[in-house]
Amino acid sequence: MKIITYRITLLEPALVTAIDGDPNSAVAYDFLPGSVLRGALVKKYVAAHPALTPQTLLKADQPEEVRRLFFDGTTRYLNGYVQINGQRTLPAPLAWQQPQDKKDTIYDFSVAEVIDTQKWHGFVGSYCQFEGGNTVQVVKPERQIAIHTQRDRVYGRPLKGSGAVYRYEALAAGQTFEAAIVCDNDSDTVLVEKWLPGSINVGGSRTGGYGRAQVDQVQIVDKSEVWREAGGEFTVQEKQCLTLTLVSDALVRDAAGQFVVNAKVLAQYYQARLHVPILPLMVQRKQGSLVPGPDDQMVAFVRGRLVGGFNRKWGLPLPQALAVQAGSTIVFDTHLCDAAHLQLLAKQLKELEQTGIGERRAEGFGRVAANWHTAATWTVPDPESDPKPTPLEITDDAAQKVAQRMARRLLRAQLDDRVVAKANELKIKLPPRRAQLSRLRNIIADELMQESPDAQRVAAYMKLVRERSTARKQFESAKVVGENKQQQRLADWLIDTAQQDDEEHFKKLFALKSQDLRAFGKVQPDLGTALRAEYVLRLIDLVLAHAAKEEVQE
Repeated sequence: MKIITYRITLLEPALVTAIDGDPNSAVAYDFLPGSVLRGALVKKYVAAHPALTPQTLLKADQPEEVRRLFFDGTTRYLNGYVQINGQRTLPAPLAWQQPQDKKDTIYDFSVAEVIDTQKWHGFVGSYCQFEGGNTVQVVKPERQIAIHTQRDRVYGRPLKGSGAVYRYEALAAGQTFEAAIVCDNDSDTVLVEKWLPGSINVGGSRTGGYGRAQVDQVQIVDKSEVWREAGGEFTVQEKQCLTLTLVSDALVRDAAGQFVVNAKVLAQYYQARLHVPILPLMVQRKQGSLVPGPDDQMVAFVRGRLVGGFNRKWGLPLPQALAVQAGSTIVFDTHLCDAAHLQLLAKQLKELEQTGIGERRAEGFGRVAANWHTAATWTVPDPESDPKPTPLEITDDAAQKVAQRMARRLLRAQLDDRVVAKANELKIKLPPRRAQLSRLRNIIADELMQESPDAQRVAAYMKLVRERSTARKQFESAKVVGENKQQQRLADWLIDTAQQDDEEHFKKLFALKSQDLRAFGKVQPDLGTALRAEYVLRLIDLVLAHAAKEEVQE
């Protein structure tokens, strides 16, 4: 048996959809499923063998090499999990809980229960990597949300009645995942290693800017007997508990042949594979400790979720199944095992970790880790305490101009969102007539066309308005209502807002903090006078536009 490890870097967002969300959205998994990575390798295998076709691969008399590489479980394609500091992470155990008001400590409820009335939260959808001792890093993969509009296939654009809006929540580009392939046949590692490197496509919407990835750092681990997916080593000692944790989803059936999420059924699977007298730990909870006892409940943390998939050859979704979720943990009592049993147990556990349990193991389901987390508490380092990298100093004049331009574009993108959000918080009650609003909006539009806009022109216009009785009454009777229901006369609000183009008031107006001003190296974006005046004028114009639109609707 040999193991191949490799790294996948997303060049584009990946949309490997899970069964989640509403019908008008597609939500990606937090990881790259083994079935998807296997499909990418199948595509390369077919390209390398012109005589083969997708139809040949699915026949009952398919070549023996094809069956061994992709279908019968001799070769198992493990999930790709996100990396931390160049190391592959694993799904966080469901037994881990953290107090709401204490972010630096994790309590493992499979080792000792903590009796407390405070609120707890788990780590569903999180991934962890041990750093040595009782220190652990916890991370969630980054996601990217994009809104799309359905286009007509003939016209190539949205049409009335066929322009549904839908949302994609995909894994963000630029992230690196690490996966592994377990080969029972040593000679297969040479074939797989040859096809793995290079460009691959994963997930759906590949023609829409999703799915392109790069595979590199392919390595063969010769000493498979010491390789563990969870890393490190585990020991099995007399009169100590045995903790088994799923590090991928598992598909298990009950006696009736149905896929179930049941701690007792999962425990029976483990017992049938290990062939030693181990029993699920039954405990009594006394003063926060777990005391073995026959009359209470199992120490088990099990959760389920629906899994599915999509067959690109058929163009159809795969049947859905109920799977035991990764991170599910069961604790066993080994007090009935003697020395011979413990020796056999250690051997069987190594085989269990290599082969897994349940169905569809060739796609990465059913992976197990033994005695992976055995401490009662874990420390989570504070990300703020990590040393910050020294900013890059850009000395070249041309590079400085490019960096300043990039920083300005990022700042503008952020201000575009802030000005819309701020305008949506404000509403004008009893607005002036559209003619009055249009006059002021025309002045703002003219000023925005200037190279250096001046927001004070709005204040100057309002002084002229106060000299005209009809216009003055309309602007003074109109009220601007904020998010906190506070009201202010429209005339006063326009003057006050136009005068907030100095840097201090500008940051307060749009809730800008120092960390929002993203820099390239030591090049900071410049909140110049023209930029501040432009966005103050845009805010006023948006508020007036909303008022004019409401008047038309009325």
